Amino acid sequence: GGPLEILQLWVNLPARLKMTAPHYTGLQAEEIPVAKLAGGRVQLHAVSGEWWNVKGPVQPLTDVQLCWMEWSAGAELELSIAAERTIFFYVLRGSLRVNGTTVTTHGLAEFGEAGDLLHIEAKEDSVLLFGHALPFREPLVAYGPFVMNTSEEIRQAYTDYQNGLFGSDELL
Repeated sequence: GGPLEILQLWVNLPARLKMTAPHYTGLQAEEIPVAKLAGGRVQLHAVSGEWWNVKGPVQPLTDVQLCWMEWSAGAELELSIAAERTIFFYVLRGSLRVNGTTVTTHGLAEFGEAGDLLHIEAKEDSVLLFGHALPFREPLVAYGPFVMNTSEEIRQAYTDYQNGLFGSDELL
């Protein structure tokens, strides 16, 4: 028994990789390496990429760096992110202050290509989903569960889905 938390992420791909065979990576908490930061007051769980010499087990098709962090109240940390990268900052639980702005439970802070230095402070015990990647700089069309680059590709995705062309028994 006990509580169960599942976080499922879908990662967009550039046009050249959109038709790549689907792939699923299921991980248990104990399979994700942890870096202890800020004197142990921040635990960084590396999902993909390398964080403080800890490498995440997921090998994405693009350069997506992703982790989640558990923060103790009062913890502070500075992260340096290259200016050309897009930052993803989602507070799953708690309250964090980043560069002077407070982000609370289920809050998303979008920095675009703000880059450089992020100063983060935990106002209370908190959990943060954090990542960064190089932007694709391609058109984006989203409709329902599909994300493609053109409206025609969206229509084709729906047609393929309706004709049973998505997925296979091999994935089950």
